[in-house]
Amino acid sequence: MTKPVTIQCADGQTLKIHQFDQVKAETAKGVVIIAGAIGVAHGFYQKFAQHLNEQDYIALTFDYRGTGDNAHCTEKGPLHLADWGAQDIEAVIQHARQYELPVSVVGHSMGGQLLALAPSASELNKVVMVASSAPHWSRWSWPHSFKMLLVSRVIFPLVARLTKDFPTKTFGLGNITIPSGLFRQWARWMTRTDYLLDPGFKLDTRQYQTLNVPTLALGFSDDDLAPEVNIRHLMKLMPNLDSQIQIVAPQQTSSKTIGHTGFFRDKFKEELWPISLDWLSSKS
Repeated sequence: MTKPVTIQCADGQTLKIHQFDQVKAETAKGVVIIAGAIGVAHGFYQKFAQHLNEQDYIALTFDYRGTGDNAHCTEKGPLHLADWGAQDIEAVIQHARQYELPVSVVGHSMGGQLLALAPSASELNKVVMVASSAPHWSRWSWPHSFKMLLVSRVIFPLVARLTKDFPTKTFGLGNITIPSGLFRQWARWMTRTDYLLDPGFKLDTRQYQTLNVPTLALGFSDDDLAPEVNIRHLMKLMPNLDSQIQIVAPQQTSSKTIGHTGFFRDKFKEELWPISLDWLSSKS
């Protein structure tokens, strides 16, 4: 069972989130926030959240402002992609504290990239980053490098200027549209080698240097969107993280592919999900 709740961000914006809290108070191990990828609806993570519940974790899922359940946020003026971390993830962390249990985050792709923008990220118990990286075309191998150069500098910006809502499904980037203004911001981040941490964007990224929460950076050898080199670059940008990097190949599973989103599919309940649960429950 999931319970929808409306919370408020520090800037006054309201967010609808979903609580999977069918856990007995005496057996609850902690709260796990699932911060999703760009263009991926909260419902995609439902089965993973339910599994966390079965393992005695309260799980929280949500859509970022301007998307899915929280598309209404566009009514209050221009949106800023950095606010997905600084405001949205932060508000969910604050909400999770009500349970008075250790709070952890499983960040998928963008959800891991933006985590250090949340002021309270330093107080988290554990973090699992799933396919989170610092994407820049120059770090892909040929011919993917040329494809990513073309996509980030020409195709994404052009489509975003011609549309109100970016068609993420068309490009295989998710299952819900996002405001094109946000997508243009993301495309600009991808033009810089240090991604959103480039000083030209004038974001408060100081916590990327100081964050030291135990973090598992999980990647997949067949993930064309987040290759290992870009995952390692993100970890390089967060030098004080108590981090481990683990790259899983499809050959280590019974499936032919894993890709960028496969980890959260329930067919990997027995093969991949225990990796994250072991990390969340470890004593480190």
